[in-house]
Amino acid sequence: MEAGRRGRPASDFAPPGASHSGGITWLPVGSDGGGADQTLLSHEFGHNFGYPHQTRIPCPGTDLADCEESKGANSRQTPMGGGTVSVGLTAPELLHSKWLSDEEAVTVEKSATYTLNSLYGGQDGVRALDIPIGEDRLVVEYRHTSGTLDKRLQGVHTYRIPGNNYEGATMVDMSRRGRRRRLRPCPRPAPTPTARPRSRSEAPSSS
Repeated sequence: MEAGRRGRPASDFAPPGASHSGGITWLPVGSDGGGADQTLLSHEFGHNFGYPHQTRIPCPGTDLADCEESKGANSRQTPMGGGTVSVGLTAPELLHSKWLSDEEAVTVEKSATYTLNSLYGGQDGVRALDIPIGEDRLVVEYRHTSGTLDKRLQGVHTYRIPGNNYEGATMVDMSRRGRRRRLRPCPRPAPTPTARPRSRSEAPSSS
């Protein structure tokens, strides 16, 4: 491998501003390029695994047809979506890398009751549900604190998968914050006229 300026491998780095999703990434290091903390390293390694940036879709209701793409809104569920190194990868990313077994990621083919274990917990069993919906899919996961991971991510999260491209997942945001992005403020009602009491000087005189 050829060494570049300041001893950096020249063949492994692309110019700043380049976008890559697998096999190659750029990383500014050294006194002229800034530092590299663990969050940055985990993010750039994610690109080498084929993960693009992950965003969220704000949905005002329970119908996926009401969801609207939100450009630039990070999912915050993964280092690839603006999360720090303290959050793990999402279930779709793990499925893309084939890091979940068939027993851990269950394909839902009929209505049933499922018990989801924490995605990074120590229990055996189901960690993600993979639900075919037409040509797309939904992936459902449960996140809970596990060691140093996911202390900020508590609860069940859903991701929309285009076709079978798990790496292209977007988070379905049905939280109040996601709904507020689509809600319009209601017009204020007109003030109701009220009678002002007369003062003694305004009282009519008796004839």
